[in-house]
Amino acid sequence: MLYDNEVGVVAENVIPSNRVVGNDFVANDRHATAGTGPLRIYTHDGRGNYWAGAYDMAGTAATLDRAYSPTDAVDRRLHRTDAAVTLSAAPSVRGVRALRGTTPGFRKASIVDLAPLRDPANPGLLASARNETEPGGAPA
Repeated sequence: MLYDNEVGVVAENVIPSNRVVGNDFVANDRHATAGTGPLRIYTHDGRGNYWAGAYDMAGTAATLDRAYSPTDAVDRRLHRTDAAVTLSAAPSVRGVRALRGTTPGFRKASIVDLAPLRDPANPGLLASARNETEPGGAPA
């Protein structure tokens, strides 16, 4: 769980070799940043991570029907401002994302979760972290 940090995770390895799944990214200023390197996929066997702010329009499955990129200029603000949700649904933004995803050389170093979780992967840990950091909260 990556909770209440300035940056949740910094991906700087040139050859991504870690599986990053089943984590909760909550209350971070930025959930993740990526340095130079390839696109990093934070999904394995159809399961990703929980990203506070990630959404889909009307799904009911355990994973969202919309990929989430914590390094995208719009997605990285979803947990900070409601306006980002509206902007992320704009046809022009969706078009630019589609173009970047299909055009070699147009995609910058980034992170994408193809199957973000609808609910926290570790609800007990998250509840404990919230209790320890909230004003007046009792330690777990």
